[in-house]
Amino acid sequence: MLIKNGDHPIDESMDIVRYMNFTKFADLLLSKSIFFTNASHLTDKYEFNLTDTHEKEIISTYTELYDENKAKETLEVYRNTMSRHRSNFYVSCWSGEDEESYALWKIYLNGQDGVSIKTDFQSLQKAFKENKGTYEIGKVEYTDQLGKSLNPNLTFKKRKYYQYENEIRIAYYSSEFDMRVVDDYSLKNRQVSEEEFLELNFYGFKQKVDLDLLIKEIRISPFSKISFERLIVDLLEQVSPSLVKKVTTSKIKDK
Repeated sequence: MLIKNGDHPIDESMDIVRYMNFTKFADLLLSKSIFFTNASHLTDKYEFNLTDTHEKEIISTYTELYDENKAKETLEVYRNTMSRHRSNFYVSCWSGEDEESYALWKIYLNGQDGVSIKTDFQSLQKAFKENKGTYEIGKVEYTDQLGKSLNPNLTFKKRKYYQYENEIRIAYYSSEFDMRVVDDYSLKNRQVSEEEFLELNFYGFKQKVDLDLLIKEIRISPFSKISFERLIVDLLEQVSPSLVKKVTTSKIKDK
């Protein structure tokens, strides 16, 4: 089930896109699943984590209330709590789109072969309909004010450096008893069978979706050769022929 995050609402009329290289697109088609990355593996160390401002605020507050040693102990508790919190979140990152983005083609695909897949909120909701878990979707807020609260909710917040992404995020929270995904702590503290162990993924998990409901359009990168477009069509004809009619080419013409 996919629900909207009330504090970070999305524009339901907006197209939502994800830029993908060929490997990721082929995996999407073959697995019929969206990959959710564990938040602890995101490249920005401040995502789902304490910022320098948070840490200074904690030290200042608890030194004033108690003493410096207590403040350091409390900071360590906060760090451990946020680390556990971060490892329990999984995200799939998309972009809100008013117009096709030349910059995102360059950044996400490095100007190489690839595609973008287009959807919208209603299509995502239908594609997730049969899933038992609860997923939240929200528009990421880009802000320099991450350190204004000692109890920060950072699921849909990033620093302003990344606002070019115009990110729409789908987030999933997993308890340590959810055996689809597991962190190092959970594995050490639970007895699992060899069969269960082989199914665990420390970097994320794949969630089944209905691709026909999910995908409104498959757009070929403006930097791809004609032979790559033929490859995409050939692959679709073999594994998901109903999607062939949704293939289109980029409106950007750049050599």
